[in-house]
This record gives sequence, structure tokens and C-alpha cells, in this order.
Amino acid sequence: MYCGRKIQNRRYPRSKRQVVQFLIQKWSDAYVSDKHDDHPGLRFLTTYRRTLLLFGFLTALAAAQSQAQIPLRAQRSIRPPELNVQYHRAETAWKSGNSVLEAKARIDRVIRALPDDLEARKLRAGILLSMGQPDRAYTDARRAARLGPADGEAQLLLCETAVLSDRMETAREALDRSAELLLDRPELHIRLSRCAVALGRLDKAEAFARIALAGDENNATAYLQLARVFAIAGENNKSITVLEKGLRLGLLRPDEITGDDELSDLANSPALSALMRKR
Repeated sequence: MYCGRKIQNRRYPRSKRQVVQFLIQKWSDAYVSDKHDDHPGLRFLTTYRRTLLLFGFLTALAAAQSQAQIPLRAQRSIRPPELNVQYHRAETAWKSGNSVLEAKARIDRVIRALPDDLEARKLRAGILLSMGQPDRAYTDARRAARLGPADGEAQLLLCETAVLSDRMETAREALDRSAELLLDRPELHIRLSRCAVALGRLDKAEAFARIALAGDENNATAYLQLARVFAIAGENNKSITVLEKGLRLGLLRPDEITGDDELSDLANSPALSALMRKR
């Protein structure tokens, strides 16, 4: 019964799951009905029957797992070489900041040929956000989130674009889904924290910022984000403590504090002003 419940919760195709459950039940029935057979010949036959059923169960389970993983893998493996070149050149142009328009033109070619390319949709959503087009970015992010429901970054992009295009309910749902997927890169948790601030969920914003800092103790942006969260929550002493540590470690510059809308007022505190004068 325990095994059956575990299978029920997995995201297998319906027909595959039914096969697995059928085989589990049959194997269980065979065990219960035949366990009192004492004749050696009967014991051999029932053991053989249970073995066949168990083999069938394991085969069906492996097939179900393989089938469940095919769609996402396929989207990432079928990009032709020439389109793959366009994708990577678009990514390089965008990340380098040399030409956002070039990045947009190149990724448009990829998506015209492969509208269900998950990574291309994510990339174009990011490019459109940097171009100040959140509504168009939301369209790509929503498509990416549907193509990759287990892709934490796709869910995060959906949250970011939904916030910027004033779709707050969608943003809240996407924030929770993204957080559940246990993103493992500090910069993604910093982005989650910013989304949580925009949604007024300061407890989550603090938690995400702390996770980012725990993942990379030398991440200056994580120090700034955690300090911002405390400042927005009115906990200035905690914010100053975080900034003090960042300054003492040489991770933060004074201008990063004085030029920040949320933190600039704290620069006049005795502890911070003394430290900043030494920099």
C-alpha cells in the first residue's frame, strides 16, 4: 500500500501509472493468497509468479520514468547546429551588454523555428525585461513556465515579469512554485528576495536573502539585499549590522550604500559613517 501511494504522487503519464498500480496490486495479491502454500511445487510456482509480476512492475516503472522525462529533454536536444550558434551568440551579446538589439534579433530567429525551445524562451524573456518590455517578456516567461514546470528559473522569470506587468496573483503563485524547486544558485535567491519584497512578503524576502548569503558568504549583492529587506521592515539596527559586516570584509563600497534608495539614510549612523571614512 505504501508503494502504491508513492507511485500515485509521481507525475507519470496516466496510462503508465495505471499499469504500475495494476502490477503492484497483482503482486501484492499473489503474495497474500499464496504465502500459505506449503507444497514445494506450489512454492516454486507462486515464487515464479511473484517474480514475473515484480519484474513487470519494475519494467513499467522504468518506462514511466523515462516517458515522463522525454518532453523536456527533447526540447533541449533537437536544436539544429545553426540555431544553436544563434542561441549562444544571442546569450553572449545580451550578457556582455554589447548589443541587446542583436541578442533580440538572434533569439527571435531561434524561436521562430523552435517555438517550444525552453531555454530560448527564458533567454528572450530576460532580454525583453532588459529592454523595458515586461508585457512581452511575460508572454515568453509564461510559455517557458509551461514548458518547464520543474524549472525553477522559468518560474522565477514568470514571477518577475508578472510583478512588472502588474499580474500580482500570478506573481505570488510563481514565487511559491519557484521557491519549492530549491534553486541552488545564490543570484537566483537574490532575485526571489526582490520579488518577495515587491509582493510585500518580507519574511520570505529575508529568508531568500539569507539563503543566498549562506550559499556565497562573499556575495556583496546578498549583503545589500538582506540589508534592504531589514531597512524596508523598519529594522534599521539589523540592516546596519549587515552593512557593517560587508564593509569590514571589504565586500561593500561606501557608494553602494549612499547610492541606494533604501540604505542611504543609514549611512549617517555613527557605526557606518566611521567605517566608510576608512574606505
